Amino acid sequence: MLHDFPIYPEPEMNNKHNPSAEAAAILTDSTGSPQADPVQPVRKRHHDRYFDLYDRAPVGYFTLSEQGMILEANLTAATMLGVPGGSLVQQPISRFILPDDQDIFRIHCMQSVETGVWQSREMRMLNADGSSFWAHLQAAIALDDNNTPEYWITLTDIDQRKQAEVEVRREKALLRCLIDSVGDLIFIKDMNGVYKACNKASEEFTGVPECEQIGKTDFDFFDRDKAVTIREHDRQILASGKESRKEEWVTYRDGRRGLLDTLKAPFYGPDGEQLGLVGISRDISERKRVEDALRESEERFRTLCDSAPIGIFLSDSEGNNIYCNPRWEEITGISAAEGRGKGWKKAIHPDDHEEIGKIWLEAFTTGRLYCHEHRQLTPQGKTIWVRALVTPVKNPEGTIFGHVGTLEDITELRQARQEMLKTQKLESLGVLAGGIAHDFNNILTAILGNISMARLQLHDLDKVKIRLEGAEIATIRATDLAKQL
Repeated sequence: MLHDFPIYPEPEMNNKHNPSAEAAAILTDSTGSPQADPVQPVRKRHHDRYFDLYDRAPVGYFTLSEQGMILEANLTAATMLGVPGGSLVQQPISRFILPDDQDIFRIHCMQSVETGVWQSREMRMLNADGSSFWAHLQAAIALDDNNTPEYWITLTDIDQRKQAEVEVRREKALLRCLIDSVGDLIFIKDMNGVYKACNKASEEFTGVPECEQIGKTDFDFFDRDKAVTIREHDRQILASGKESRKEEWVTYRDGRRGLLDTLKAPFYGPDGEQLGLVGISRDISERKRVEDALRESEERFRTLCDSAPIGIFLSDSEGNNIYCNPRWEEITGISAAEGRGKGWKKAIHPDDHEEIGKIWLEAFTTGRLYCHEHRQLTPQGKTIWVRALVTPVKNPEGTIFGHVGTLEDITELRQARQEMLKTQKLESLGVLAGGIAHDFNNILTAILGNISMARLQLHDLDKVKIRLEGAEIATIRATDLAKQL
């Protein structure tokens, strides 16, 4: 009787079927004698179709002898190995296996003999041009028509998949290196709060290596109350689908206290299914201490400024007032709010506006400290004198980004200075007058002396003449002194 056209089966131990045998079976009856069958052309077409499917299958097929010689191979196998169809027969399979992987292939075949079932391996094959590619091989032992063992091999090109796997491993290694280089604690939990991964910083924080953290929950690392609190917080994040940020004090394994700023957010799979949450914790203890110290410093500065007996102000690089203390308000007569921005200019006396503008521009351009006295006009119409001392504030690059200055009311000081100048002038005049009086006294003595001597020498006209000439000279000196005054 005729055999039905079979679908190529998976070989089993002692299975006598192979592609050639199956094709031959189509054309013979159970006795092995040819039969004239009216449906033989149909069977022939099935036979041809069978071999066409066999040759064009997306998988390479080999039949190997016990010695590793290729007995049969389909067109796909030849194409994979870069040789013409049919040229593989009677060639050793080892020619097409990378030398480093030939031991793997031998073990592969031995295991198929020992187990009697299909064995799968991945190894590198050689193309005819010398290039290599990754392939997935499946092998099984079978018996031919003469009960001679042979190997049935399927070959699938997985080179692209292997390259993709290498790229994935490379990217995973790069990502892992990046995550481990981050100083922040990074951890991942599943929907049940079980740890799935963490980085080096997390290991150092907990003192537990990642391999021992995976599979555990917060109940394994914290006391029950703390673990319950964390679990409830995680549940709320997963339920809301939104990230959450929280600061909390924790105790390190060495007893140190630290403030952690923790950001947790749900993460999802490619299909949008929620898989768990990822957390990033940063130790902000030092930042907190700096912020507290800065806040205390600002409070001390503000207290000092508020109680200072002189006006203090701050301005930006454009000359806009950004702060002034209470004493500044008292001196100028305007409030801090009114003095903000360019409002401070309202306090300057109109006659001094132009001069102050020039001084300010020069100070900003040169970056030097400047000290200047000018008048200010209070809202009540009172003119006062002030002294402004302004220092530029620079960043590390030397760029001016503002000024800090003091303002002092020197009206009374200026008045006292003027009174002192008047007194000094009078004192100087008195000294001068004393000196002049002394000089006049000397001149008058000379005049009177000469006249007196002339009177006593009237009998000698020459001597009288000499005395009168001396008196005349003294008189001329007195005239010159008067002119100097």
